[in-house]
Amino acid sequence: MVRSLTLVTVGKPQLDYACEGLSFYDVRLRQHVQFEIKAMRDNVKCAEELQREKHRGSRIFGFDEKGKRYTSRSFSKTLDELAIRGTSHAVFVIGGPDGLSTDMRACCDAFISLSDFTFPHDLAQVMAAEMLYRSVLISKGHPYHRG
Repeated sequence: MVRSLTLVTVGKPQLDYACEGLSFYDVRLRQHVQFEIKAMRDNVKCAEELQREKHRGSRIFGFDEKGKRYTSRSFSKTLDELAIRGTSHAVFVIGGPDGLSTDMRACCDAFISLSDFTFPHDLAQVMAAEMLYRSVLISKGHPYHRG
């Protein structure tokens, strides 16, 4: 498992349930890996942050409806394989309501689909954080994932 994960989003969640959910997974992820959530003001600032991460050697995954579909176990395995190949930091980016900009997409190494469904931006942020949490715990053999 990579040692450090960052979730980069365009905008902060606005709805109470999403703020609480993101905070919930933020606290739990930090118990297992270095984890940070970076909420950027707009697509331009987000693309600039992704370029900085790229220069640091981070592996960047963009959430996109046409991205690769994973099961929880296969995604956890992917993160484990990154670590084996020497990647210590992975960044996951959620674009604004219109998705990833062209500049943001250019920074991504790969794209991931959360689902075939479309979700509100706030909910996608919580789902992404949960997905990362579940993957970390699968890698550690924790019983959180029962499927």
